[in-house]
Amino acid sequence: MKRAAFTMIELIFIIVVVGILAGVALPKIFFTRDDAMITKTRTQIVAIQSAISAKFNESLMSGGGAVYPNSLEGSNASLLFDGVLVQGIKPAANESSSGWRNVGDTYTIRISTRSTSFTYNATDGSFTCDDEGLCEELTQ
Repeated sequence: MKRAAFTMIELIFIIVVVGILAGVALPKIFFTRDDAMITKTRTQIVAIQSAISAKFNESLMSGGGAVYPNSLEGSNASLLFDGVLVQGIKPAANESSSGWRNVGDTYTIRISTRSTSFTYNATDGSFTCDDEGLCEELTQ
Protein backbone atom coordinates (compact mmCIF):
# COMPACT_ATOMS: atom_id res chain seq x y z
CA MET A 1 0.00 0.00 0.00
CA LYS A 2 1.46 3.35 -1.13
CA ARG A 3 0.93 6.64 0.70
CA ALA A 4 0.91 10.00 -1.07
CA ALA A 5 2.68 12.68 0.98
CA PHE A 6 5.17 15.51 0.69
CA THR A 7 8.79 14.79 1.34
CA MET A 8 10.85 16.85 3.75
CA ILE A 9 12.78 18.46 0.87
CA GLU A 10 9.55 19.59 -0.80
CA LEU A 11 8.32 21.14 2.44
CA ILE A 12 11.61 22.98 3.01
CA PHE A 13 11.52 24.25 -0.58
CA ILE A 14 7.99 25.63 -0.08
CA ILE A 15 8.99 27.35 3.19
CA VAL A 16 11.99 28.98 1.48
CA VAL A 17 9.85 30.23 -1.42
CA VAL A 18 7.20 31.65 0.95
CA GLY A 19 9.97 33.33 3.00
CA ILE A 20 11.42 34.99 -0.11
CA LEU A 21 7.99 36.22 -1.21
CA ALA A 22 7.31 37.63 2.26
CA GLY A 23 10.70 39.35 2.31
CA VAL A 24 9.89 41.08 -0.97
CA ALA A 25 6.25 41.95 -0.18
CA LEU A 26 6.44 43.28 3.39
CA PRO A 27 8.59 46.37 2.68
CA LYS A 28 6.26 47.32 -0.17
CA ILE A 29 3.28 47.13 2.18
CA PHE A 30 4.92 49.55 4.63
CA PHE A 31 5.85 52.04 1.90
CA THR A 32 2.33 51.85 0.51
CA ARG A 33 0.93 52.69 3.96
CA ASP A 34 3.11 55.81 4.22
CA ASP A 35 2.11 56.87 0.70
CA ALA A 36 -1.54 56.48 1.66
CA MET A 37 -1.02 58.59 4.79
CA ILE A 38 0.68 61.32 2.73
CA THR A 39 -2.19 61.32 0.24
CA LYS A 40 -4.73 61.47 3.07
CA THR A 41 -2.85 64.37 4.68
CA ARG A 42 -2.70 66.26 1.36
CA THR A 43 -6.46 65.94 1.13
CA GLN A 44 -6.87 67.17 4.70
CA ILE A 45 -4.65 70.21 4.04
CA VAL A 46 -6.68 71.17 0.97
CA ALA A 47 -9.92 70.67 2.92
CA ILE A 48 -8.64 72.85 5.78
CA GLN A 49 -7.66 75.60 3.31
CA SER A 50 -11.10 75.32 1.68
CA ALA A 51 -12.80 75.57 5.07
CA ILE A 52 -10.79 78.73 5.85
CA SER A 53 -11.95 80.23 2.54
CA ALA A 54 -15.55 79.16 3.21
CA LYS A 55 -15.47 80.80 6.65
CA PHE A 56 -14.03 83.98 5.07
CA ASN A 57 -16.77 84.00 2.40
CA GLU A 58 -19.44 83.37 5.03
CA SER A 59 -18.17 86.39 6.99
CA LEU A 60 -18.13 88.49 3.84
CA MET A 61 -21.66 87.48 2.80
CA SER A 62 -23.14 88.05 6.25
CA GLY A 63 -21.97 91.66 6.23
CA GLY A 64 -19.35 91.15 8.91
CA GLY A 65 -16.58 92.27 6.60
CA ALA A 66 -13.73 90.36 5.06
CA VAL A 67 -12.53 88.51 8.16
CA TYR A 68 -10.66 85.22 8.36
CA PRO A 69 -11.32 82.96 11.38
CA ASN A 70 -9.30 83.96 14.47
CA SER A 71 -8.25 80.36 15.00
CA LEU A 72 -8.88 76.91 13.57
CA GLU A 73 -10.37 75.64 16.81
CA GLY A 74 -13.04 76.55 19.30
CA SER A 75 -16.22 77.92 17.74
CA ASN A 76 -14.72 77.55 14.26
CA ALA A 77 -13.79 73.89 14.75
CA SER A 78 -17.01 72.53 13.28
CA LEU A 79 -16.08 74.04 9.92
CA LEU A 80 -12.36 73.55 10.12
CA PHE A 81 -10.44 70.79 11.87
CA ASP A 82 -13.34 68.83 13.39
CA GLY A 83 -15.17 68.89 10.08
CA VAL A 84 -12.11 67.65 8.19
CA LEU A 85 -10.26 65.24 10.47
CA VAL A 86 -11.81 61.91 11.39
CA GLN A 87 -9.66 61.54 14.51
CA GLY A 88 -9.48 65.26 15.36
CA ILE A 89 -6.43 66.94 16.83
CA LYS A 90 -4.47 64.90 19.35
CA PRO A 91 -3.02 66.41 22.54
CA ALA A 92 0.43 67.95 22.00
CA ALA A 93 1.92 65.66 24.66
CA ASN A 94 1.02 62.55 22.60
CA GLU A 95 3.83 62.85 20.04
CA SER A 96 4.55 59.19 19.40
CA SER A 97 1.59 58.38 17.16
CA SER A 98 0.66 59.68 13.71
CA GLY A 99 -1.81 62.53 13.36
CA TRP A 100 -2.30 66.26 13.91
CA ARG A 101 -1.28 68.15 17.07
CA ASN A 102 -1.29 71.83 17.81
CA VAL A 103 0.22 74.49 20.01
CA GLY A 104 -1.31 77.91 19.44
CA ASP A 105 -1.52 78.58 15.71
CA THR A 106 1.11 75.95 14.85
CA TYR A 107 -0.19 72.56 13.74
CA THR A 108 2.15 69.59 13.50
CA ILE A 109 1.43 66.53 11.38
CA ARG A 110 3.30 63.31 12.13
CA ILE A 111 3.40 60.54 9.54
CA SER A 112 5.23 57.45 10.73
CA THR A 113 8.59 58.74 12.00
CA ARG A 114 8.55 62.07 10.14
CA SER A 115 6.79 65.29 11.06
CA THR A 116 6.37 68.86 9.88
CA SER A 117 4.56 71.97 11.07
CA PHE A 118 1.98 74.26 9.50
CA THR A 119 1.20 77.76 10.69
CA TYR A 120 -2.17 79.44 10.43
CA ASN A 121 -2.11 83.20 9.88
CA ALA A 122 -5.47 84.79 10.73
CA THR A 123 -4.50 88.04 8.97
CA ASP A 124 -4.40 86.59 5.47
CA GLY A 125 -5.98 83.16 6.07
CA SER A 126 -2.88 81.25 5.03
CA PHE A 127 -2.19 77.73 6.26
CA THR A 128 1.42 77.16 5.24
CA CYS A 129 4.12 74.59 5.81
CA ASP A 130 7.07 75.85 7.85
CA ASP A 131 9.99 73.69 6.74
CA GLU A 132 11.36 71.48 3.99
CA GLY A 133 11.39 67.71 3.58
CA LEU A 134 7.95 66.40 4.32
CA CYS A 135 6.45 69.73 3.22
CA GLU A 136 7.49 69.08 -0.36
CA GLU A 137 5.61 65.78 -0.35
CA LEU A 138 2.52 67.27 1.27
CA THR A 139 2.19 70.41 -0.83
CA GLN A 140 2.82 69.06 -4.34
